[in-house]
Amino acid sequence: MSIKTKIKHLFHPIQGEIWCLHRVVWQKSIFSSNRELEITPDFLKDLITEKIQQGFSFVSIDDILSDINCKKWDLRKKKRINISFDDGFLDIYENAFPIFKKMNIPFTIYLVGDFPEKTSDLWWIQLEQYVNNDPQLFENRMKHFYNSNENMRDLMHKVTETSPDKDLSEKMTLSWNQLQEMVSSGLCTIGCHSMTHPALTRISHSQMAKELSESKQLIENNIQTTVKHFSYPHSMENKQIQTVLKNLGYQSACIGYGGSIRKGDNPFKLNRKYIIQK
Repeated sequence: MSIKTKIKHLFHPIQGEIWCLHRVVWQKSIFSSNRELEITPDFLKDLITEKIQQGFSFVSIDDILSDINCKKWDLRKKKRINISFDDGFLDIYENAFPIFKKMNIPFTIYLVGDFPEKTSDLWWIQLEQYVNNDPQLFENRMKHFYNSNENMRDLMHKVTETSPDKDLSEKMTLSWNQLQEMVSSGLCTIGCHSMTHPALTRISHSQMAKELSESKQLIENNIQTTVKHFSYPHSMENKQIQTVLKNLGYQSACIGYGGSIRKGDNPFKLNRKYIIQK
């Protein structure tokens, strides 16, 4: 590490971590790209226990943001963690929420607006069925979709000549009642993850602005809470998207990787620690 970096880190100490999770399941996918999005309940519980034993505390995303923005002169590193989930899968309620209630752990759900509406397009899960248990074909398809300049969801259906499987959405996503129950517990903060989970940098400016505004309004109307935090789908972001978020009243936005966060970090490009169970 260079002297310049050491000095920068001295005056911008670590203020904690935001964990990036997606699903908590008892049986993980056989497909590598989707398996990386999954951890088991036992793994989650053991990881929380380990961090508590190491002196970490678990806090809300608002607490993390307050630490980053605090003007008070404090050069100490902080051991504070917020657990966050992208999307809004039902297994959060079934498998993670009981752990959080028992251990009194705050958490964030960055919700895709059409998940609780039961109209979401779970194309990356639908692709598992299309490739008929062929992991190599699955990974090749996924690589092609992500390396393209097109929105991945649209390209997947074009290549496979399929339509969105609404049965998957009905079975696998959270309901508004379940979300309200988790919020009412005092542990859960609801953020936004767009309306339909597109690659925001691969759609028009007007479409992008609509994704950010309509999802925020939908969640606020159904949960009766102000949505202040955002997570970029696929971690794809730019300054134009950040500007729209600020104008809509969001206070923070995060990507899915990058490790710890530090005092003075850009609140609209917050790092998260991507949690993978080997």
